[in-house]
Amino acid sequence: MVPDFQLVDKPEAFDEALSVLKDEPEIILDLEADSLHHYKARICLAQIAVPGHCWIVDPFFEGFDHERLTAVFRGKTLLLHGCDYDLRLMRSLWNYVPDRILDTAVWARLLGHRSFGLGNLVEKYFGVKLDKSKQRADWAIRPLSAPMLAYAAGDTAYIRPMVEIMEAKLKELGRLSWAEESCAHLLKCSQEPPHHVKEEPWRITGHGELRRRGLALLRLLWNWREEEARRRDLPPFKVINNERLVELSRDFEGRASCQVGDLPKLPRHFGPETRERIAELIRGAAQIPEEEWPRLRLPRPVPPPSPHPAVYERLKAVRQKMCEELDLEDSLLATKPQLTSLALHSRATEEEIRSGTPMMEWQYGLWIPRILEKRP
Repeated sequence: MVPDFQLVDKPEAFDEALSVLKDEPEIILDLEADSLHHYKARICLAQIAVPGHCWIVDPFFEGFDHERLTAVFRGKTLLLHGCDYDLRLMRSLWNYVPDRILDTAVWARLLGHRSFGLGNLVEKYFGVKLDKSKQRADWAIRPLSAPMLAYAAGDTAYIRPMVEIMEAKLKELGRLSWAEESCAHLLKCSQEPPHHVKEEPWRITGHGELRRRGLALLRLLWNWREEEARRRDLPPFKVINNERLVELSRDFEGRASCQVGDLPKLPRHFGPETRERIAELIRGAAQIPEEEWPRLRLPRPVPPPSPHPAVYERLKAVRQKMCEELDLEDSLLATKPQLTSLALHSRATEEEIRSGTPMMEWQYGLWIPRILEKRP
């Protein structure tokens, strides 16, 4: 089912859409970005739907103002699916954080679904197989093809009827408050800085196996890749991936006489000039004086205390039993860090459990009675 939709790529159509949206309490929203194809991610489409209307807003048209769009979202509930990335995009690119969200992927997991992609859920609830062939398309391309526009509109078509079905099921299971709290928690977490932001971003996975001279080469190669990705408007991994950078840094550290012919197999799109540049970087890194080599590793925090293995295993068994009773994934009930923290506080009072282990209220409601009743 592809709903009727209107492409909003002119100021007049944008004004009309905003005039309708301002009176709606709930708005279905989906975004398409271009992070798989370009150096810096952009929001390339906003699919917006309310009863009787579906718009595909092209934010590239002259006169688009994201502040006017997000202004009509304020005070309303946004209905989305798998929205963690969309929330971070809106925060970083539009400086906007919704007031309330409803994420159907979160709701699906709390109903026990192990496959909770939009396509999986639409097929389960409505017997319709969505065309997901454009999922990795470059949404920055203009003009957008008819199939791409139809794909974008289809992503909003089933959200509202699916919400109605899920809401009834969650109420029946007594989990609607869990779903609401979980969505509020997701919204809060989306406002925190991403975990991968760090002081020395060139310290990519695998850097720990390198010696200091190899780290000096890795830093040079990483900086070159960033410049190349920016110049070519590509995501860095499409220039050369992290694993290959670490391999080069390990195998060619200190090679002051490196020539193009010495290099291993490199990506096919690397021409002679690029290969010569890699060899030049390797030679240059070999000339860096030792006092300028990076430290072997950043200072590590003191490791947290470990719980008694028997206590941890007992709580792990409690979690498994709850998973079977509730038909839920174990990570929904407690992640590994949460389970470790619960084990450390398993002989504490309820107040100490709450202060020692960050959880949602519905999770406390499941765990605290079980922890307290298991004590000798």
